[in-house]
Amino acid sequence: MPVLPELGPMLAQVAKARQHPADPTQSLADRRAAIHRGMDHRAATVALPAPPHVVRRDHTVALPDGDHLTVRSYHPGDGAGVRASAHVYVHGGGWWLGTLDHRDALCAHRAANTGAVVVSVAHRPAKPAYSASTPGR
Repeated sequence: MPVLPELGPMLAQVAKARQHPADPTQSLADRRAAIHRGMDHRAATVALPAPPHVVRRDHTVALPDGDHLTVRSYHPGDGAGVRASAHVYVHGGGWWLGTLDHRDALCAHRAANTGAVVVSVAHRPAKPAYSASTPGR
């Protein structure tokens, strides 16, 4: 199957990145930041812009351990009192990558195209059980 020409530069970058495996001494935070920069670049390169008539609202949810999560809701139209079905979206990334902003346009499109309120959850990133410097690993 032919590849869309506009995806060529991104696919070339992916192939180039695969030639250089991750540095095992690099911290998880640094690895996550580098991958997020790539995700930001990909979104700027190939993602459709968010539709203009979707209202976004960020909500803070308190957790029992004193931490909190951000939940973003996307309301089709002007979001004024319209009763609609809902769709909960939890972004992928193996529970260690991704942010609400990485999937913002996608969630806005889902709200606009379906007429449903889309709720996107910013889950907490997983923490490593061990580090590269843990003895015996």
